Amino acid sequence: MASPTLDKTDKPDKRRNLGDLTLVWDRVRAYPRHLLVALLALVTTSAATIAIPAGFKRVIDHGFGSGSSANVNASFHYLLMIVVVLAIGTAVRFYFVSWLGERVVADIRARVQRHLLGLTPRFFEENRPSEIASRLTSDTALIETVVGTTVSVALRNCFTGIGGMVYLFAISPKLAGLLLLGIPLIILPVTIFGRRIRNLSRASQDRIADVGSIAIMTAIMIGLIFGSITLVMWEGASDVASGRLTGGSMFAFVVTGGIVAGAFGALTEVYGDLLRGAGAAGRLAELLREEPEIARPQVPVPLPVPVTGALTFDHVRFHYPTRPDVAALADYNLRIAPGETVAVVGPSGAGKSTLFQLAERFYDPDAGAITLDGVDLREADPAAIRAQIAMVPQDTVIFGATARDNLRYGDWAASDEALWAAAEAANAADFLRRLPDGLDTYLGEGGARLSGGQRQRVAIARALLRDAPILLLDEATSALDAGSERLVQEALERLMETRTTLVIAHRLATVRAANRIVVMDEGRIVEEGNHAALIATGGLYARLASLQFNEAA
Repeated sequence: MASPTLDKTDKPDKRRNLGDLTLVWDRVRAYPRHLLVALLALVTTSAATIAIPAGFKRVIDHGFGSGSSANVNASFHYLLMIVVVLAIGTAVRFYFVSWLGERVVADIRARVQRHLLGLTPRFFEENRPSEIASRLTSDTALIETVVGTTVSVALRNCFTGIGGMVYLFAISPKLAGLLLLGIPLIILPVTIFGRRIRNLSRASQDRIADVGSIAIMTAIMIGLIFGSITLVMWEGASDVASGRLTGGSMFAFVVTGGIVAGAFGALTEVYGDLLRGAGAAGRLAELLREEPEIARPQVPVPLPVPVTGALTFDHVRFHYPTRPDVAALADYNLRIAPGETVAVVGPSGAGKSTLFQLAERFYDPDAGAITLDGVDLREADPAAIRAQIAMVPQDTVIFGATARDNLRYGDWAASDEALWAAAEAANAADFLRRLPDGLDTYLGEGGARLSGGQRQRVAIARALLRDAPILLLDEATSALDAGSERLVQEALERLMETRTTLVIAHRLATVRAANRIVVMDEGRIVEEGNHAALIATGGLYARLASLQFNEAA
């Protein structure tokens, strides 16, 4: 079954809707106390914002109007109290909303990362790593903005706008009603005229008559907007003059009206941000919907305890999903005894790396079976299989972290004593001690502060810490200088002791140290034996040895 590729476009399509934010809401709900405090702070700050015009109303009507300094002081004390509540509430809201944003993004990133690690290599062959990385970085950053800022702003403006409208009706139902009545009367012609202006400007900007009509339309819109405001203010001033409304109430109405207009105006801006956040959440949800082709059986067969490391390939046939016309392995048979070291050699494309991927159950064979201590890998838990395997790859992966964390990747529970013991066995202890901060030294992205030989020895130390019964070794010493190669080779020999080892051999020293040499070509075993016997036959191995293996090693 083909694995679907990701949608690589980031254009705003019609499928984007706020329902995609369900992924974010599910994580936010995991922190109910922080969410409750943030919501209470939001309501408090919105109420305090609406209370400020009420405070000024009190200052004007009961302070200035009374002519009493005591009333003025009391009114300003009341206003200052509102400002203090607003400041404290804003700080609390900002802290808890920011905390939620950071925590939710960290949770989503961790969840997506865990899910990606469970997907098969086929998914990464068919989807660009840059696209996946973008979703983990830029899309989660968008979600952080949504949770930490946009949602907070949207809710605050909703509360403020609704509360402000309630207060406007409390001040003067008549003026508030006129204001509500005027809004559609303004919006409708603005919408109609605005569409007309856009159409005219696209179709006939060079026509003088149309240019004249656009000036006329603009004047009408400005007249409607500011005329409506003026009429409401006029009615309010008449009420003040007749005593039906106080000056403070009129002032509070104007200020509150401005706050309400600003609140609802801001909602139109944050809606676009919410849609962008929903699009980001949708793209991350698409990653989470990807089903791994290699799944844990409902009732996995347990591996023996302890695992001895007997690995068998029995009439295995395999095609890579992305290359279905070419057999990577064809009727392949190989039995590796516990503790045996088998070196695999062959030209590029012979199927050597395929053995590693099948042994780790990143793929299942098309036919035949692969067993570990007699258990078919398809019937076992993939995590249990991989826990029995240590690997030293040709391209060593060093994380942008400390030396300690890079070593502990082999065993997160390892003590410092165990780390140093593994480092000693891997010939890595000397250069690790010379690092500026020892094991706490940051190694740089990709291990930029280490040489090639040092990176290899860190990888070997990891494999020693893992202490797994099976070792997969894609030896990579060909690019090292003589001194580094000697240290790495010594460490490899220690690592291979007592372990079942399947090694893709690049160097003569490793080939000679193997119990058995398997020569592959076009997915089949074409020769098998020890070094001397294979050289004597004068076949493919002899030709590879003369071209590839460095006799000086």
